[in-house]
Amino acid sequence: MADISVIIPSLNERLNLLKRVPFLLDLKNVFEILIVEAGETNEKFVFDDSRVRILQTEKTGRAIQMNIGAAMAKGKILCFLHADVVPHTDSFEAIKKRYQENFKFGFFSYRFFPESFLLKINAFFTKKDGLFSGGGDQIQWIEKELFQQMGGFDETFVIMEDFELTSRIKNNKVPYCIIDLPATVSSRKYKSNSYVRVNFTNLIAFGLFLCRVDPLVIKRWCDFMLK
Repeated sequence: MADISVIIPSLNERLNLLKRVPFLLDLKNVFEILIVEAGETNEKFVFDDSRVRILQTEKTGRAIQMNIGAAMAKGKILCFLHADVVPHTDSFEAIKKRYQENFKFGFFSYRFFPESFLLKINAFFTKKDGLFSGGGDQIQWIEKELFQQMGGFDETFVIMEDFELTSRIKNNKVPYCIIDLPATVSSRKYKSNSYVRVNFTNLIAFGLFLCRVDPLVIKRWCDFMLK
């Protein structure tokens, strides 16, 4: 059985998790949910379901947290989910179907909520493969054995760790796919800043990533530009 382990890195995401976990538990093909909570927090919470495990780590960083979750996962397929992203209700059934078609890695398209004309343009391109695909809020999934062979997420990447993994997957010619069952992503960042500012920041960040600039420098750039 290709059981799916959902791994959610968290840093004080209690309110999102209280909504997201019950939603996930109602979906088909969710074998287990591993929440990897980083840093010291006073936000203690439990879920009355044996499929949910909460792991605590003093280290902070999505790459570190997701690697910890992957090491503890019992499923054959790992699915990495941000706490504030809502997957499509048929997402996990689609993952199993693509896995049976011999894809070992993939990610999803997404839509923004609330939407706007410009954000619909951004969302459209998440359906397409290309230079900017495979990271951000696109919900990556990967066969656990392949994840281990690839060495997991590079923990030196304090930002864009998902793009870095996707880049290695592509360079190794591993079959992958984009599943067009859009996840729902909050557009709050665009409201807090502006459409132009967010897209400009992302473009420069990706250029720095392609030029192999230190991820700490990329993170400082994004933190400086965005609220």
